[in-house]
Amino acid sequence: MEEHFKNGLGGGSLVEGDRFWILAYANDVVIVAKEEEVLENIIKGLEKYLEAKKLVLNVEKFKVLFFGRKNSGKKGRVVWKWRGEGIEEVKEFIYLGFVFKKNRNVRDHVKERIKRADMVMKKVWGKGEKLI
Repeated sequence: MEEHFKNGLGGGSLVEGDRFWILAYANDVVIVAKEEEVLENIIKGLEKYLEAKKLVLNVEKFKVLFFGRKNSGKKGRVVWKWRGEGIEEVKEFIYLGFVFKKNRNVRDHVKERIKRADMVMKKVWGKGEKLI
C-alpha cells in the first residue's frame, strides 16, 4: 500500500529523512497528511487502491483526526467523504494502544499507562507477599 501512495501523491510526513503516508498493522491503517487537501487526495487514492485489490473499507470504523486546523468551529471545516458517505471527524482515537488527540496532548495517555502499570505491580507484589 505504501508503494501505491509514493507514486504520484504529495504530502505524507517526514521523519528522520523518511517520508511515509500510512501507519499499518494487520487490518488497522492510519493515513498521515499535514494538509487537508493532501488528506483528501490520499483518501481518493485509497479508494482506487482498495477497488483495484477488490477490498472493502468499513466506513463506520473509518475516522478522521486532523491536527492542523487552528479553528475548531464549523466555519471552514471540511466535510470528509468516502464514496459519498460522510466520514466522522473525531477529537481523539486510539491506535495500537496510543491515544492520539487533536490538541496533541499526551498527558492523559501517559497517566493511563502509569495507572495500568501501577495496577499490575500491585498484583505482582501482592502475589509475592502471599508466598512469603
